[in-house]
Amino acid sequence: MNDLKLIGLKSQDCHVLMQQLLPVAIRGILPKNVRHTITQLCSFFNSICSKEIDSQKLDGLEEEIIVILCQLEMFFPPSFFDIMVHLVVHLVREIRLCGPIYI
Repeated sequence: MNDLKLIGLKSQDCHVLMQQLLPVAIRGILPKNVRHTITQLCSFFNSICSKEIDSQKLDGLEEEIIVILCQLEMFFPPSFFDIMVHLVVHLVREIRLCGPIYI
């Protein structure tokens, strides 16, 4: 607690933090447009990590993540974006090929 760091988290803990708690935590500390974009990103991950995914909604999710990443590029410096951020674009295609990624 002295360093205010979260350590020892498992991958499931990180998913819960990002999908459920992060939107609530940033409510009062970030500008509205940045907060809205990050909340959309959290919602996207929540959608693709569900047990059942409607195949008709996959096209919408694919378009949505492209817009979200473009918005993030407006708010964060180029050094924030590496190959891992880019790989998010391919998740919907992978869901089409392999099925849901429920954890």
